[in-house]
Amino acid sequence: MKIAFFNLNVGSGIEHIGYDLLKWCLSKDIDYVRVENKKEYINLLNLNKEHNYNKNIIYEFKIQTLQTHTLKFLIKVKPDIIVVNDWFERIIEPSYYYCQLIKNVKLIYIEHAWMRLCRPKVEQLEFFLGCDEIINISNKSDDYSWHDNLKSRITDFKIRPTDVNNYKNITNWKDRKKKFIYIGRYWKLHPHFISKIQKTDIEIDCFVPDYDGNLNIKNLKFKKPIKQSDVGKLLNEYKYFILPHSSWEISNGTSHQAIFCGTIPIAHINLNPTFNLTHRNGEPNDSFVYKEYTKIIDNIDDYISYLNDINTNEPDQSSLSDHISSDILIKYNMKTMKTKFLNLLGDFNERKT
Repeated sequence: MKIAFFNLNVGSGIEHIGYDLLKWCLSKDIDYVRVENKKEYINLLNLNKEHNYNKNIIYEFKIQTLQTHTLKFLIKVKPDIIVVNDWFERIIEPSYYYCQLIKNVKLIYIEHAWMRLCRPKVEQLEFFLGCDEIINISNKSDDYSWHDNLKSRITDFKIRPTDVNNYKNITNWKDRKKKFIYIGRYWKLHPHFISKIQKTDIEIDCFVPDYDGNLNIKNLKFKKPIKQSDVGKLLNEYKYFILPHSSWEISNGTSHQAIFCGTIPIAHINLNPTFNLTHRNGEPNDSFVYKEYTKIIDNIDDYISYLNDINTNEPDQSSLSDHISSDILIKYNMKTMKTKFLNLLGDFNERKT
């Protein structure tokens, strides 16, 4: 069996989630071929025959390239299964048309924003109807229903897959010497938050991938980006993970990881219902996937005030830390999720009609 796994190098939670899913597939009986740059792509196309690969091969395709290049890749590797991680048209269209032309190829799509599956545009619906399986990893609002023609194709995980061996609560909350951490993009920080946090005594360590060494903002201590493999250990050094974003969020990868690590998330998310009508995809913000484990405040002044309070009074939230990190493991069992995912890959001889 050959799997073409499209997991583009977009440098975000989308890519990390894709790799966590991919790792579930890997074993000693499966060869893994990574195609992440032009040289590796050309070398693959120029192979006259396959190397001494096992019968089972996974090709992880990561290049953000032209649709024609993506199609050439598919023609070359002749996959039995195509997995598409999130909506990127440069991948969506070649994958769809390849499966329309080459029969008995299973097409699996990973959806990060559930609203597309409830109210898809015409071209989105056409693609979804060409999929054998659609895996939703976001928390759909109870106020919405899946599109009638898609219900039988959707497997609803509700949450992102996570390497629970890497992200786990290993440090007692009381023993953590550091308070506040932010991991994410600098440009996502709410401008009012940046302005008003400088009038407080709060200090926040910020690990941002767009750090250029020149950022100098009082109270925000910018650090160099760290490897994804080190994030779990780093989160265990802090009591709180803050998320003061100005943009809408349906989920946040680091919030997810923080919960598993017992680092309490405090998020600013716009919960104004009118905002939902103007958002580009119309997704309601009350669907934030980790809201049951997150302190959510929708006003920046109140957000700063809350941070000030816990910074000054230092409440003992050890029980909350233990609760969120243990409850999420029970409610969203990753072993069960892994089994379901592998079963979807394994049963590729039966194509839905």
